[in-house]
Amino acid sequence: MQMIQIRSVVASAVSVLVLGCASPGAKSEVNSIQIEPLKQPAGATTEAPAAAAGPSKPKYGPEITLLRKSHEYIRENRALDYWSLSPYYIGTPGECSCSTSLVMIVNAARMNQNLTADDKLATTTETLQKVMLPGIDWQERVNKHIGLALDELPVALGRTLSFYGVHQYQLDVVKTPEVNSEIKTRVHQDLVENEKSDKNFILASFKQGAYTGDADVTHISVVGGYDAKRKRVLIMDTDREWYEPYWVSEETFVKGMALAGKDAGYVKVKIIDEAKKTKSRFTQYRKR
Repeated sequence: MQMIQIRSVVASAVSVLVLGCASPGAKSEVNSIQIEPLKQPAGATTEAPAAAAGPSKPKYGPEITLLRKSHEYIRENRALDYWSLSPYYIGTPGECSCSTSLVMIVNAARMNQNLTADDKLATTTETLQKVMLPGIDWQERVNKHIGLALDELPVALGRTLSFYGVHQYQLDVVKTPEVNSEIKTRVHQDLVENEKSDKNFILASFKQGAYTGDADVTHISVVGGYDAKRKRVLIMDTDREWYEPYWVSEETFVKGMALAGKDAGYVKVKIIDEAKKTKSRFTQYRKR
């Protein structure tokens, strides 16, 4: 029987809620191919479009350090989260990042399972079509470019994990509505703890523009690692059409989440080892 714990956390307060190749010796032949230039339609021009007036905006904001330019942490450490998630790092098929981020975590959670040739990896398409959420038409939300709220993420992630055969997990919602010493301490502790296991993940909800310098929208992506030595957080941004993985400082990470308003915060995900699963025959729900 499955054991599921979903908890909502504000700073340090905790509550539990429902939520051709050629053959050898063959003679070589050279064929001459002539290609005629295409004829331009009347009035057409071969000149490139004129550039927009004024200086171009940088691709990334000043808060970002690209992973490909700074990968010391990956080389120097075990980087458990990075290696768990990177094989499944995909982009968002549209403008809603929640389903993509959940699918990444689900695939990472299944990596130690004995999958057979008949077992597909979790996909965004199948998740949206087959995972049912209570009172939510997930596919319709995506079609309308409306993502899931922070408080809806545990339910969606829990249902998706269960659909793909992962039944033992604990989900903690941590809300970070502002930047203060208590919240910064809590975030730091969770980042450090998260990096110790390939069965723990952090799903962050933040104002994307606070990191990238563009796109002033609330966004959801998975934390791919925490570099304690340099105090920075790796964001595996699912907006792959525009961005690649990047680092932000721990301070910027907290500020970016605080700017997300009612959705400011993150979901802590802990996949419980099947060998140590509880014998409980029921699921516990507790409300504050």
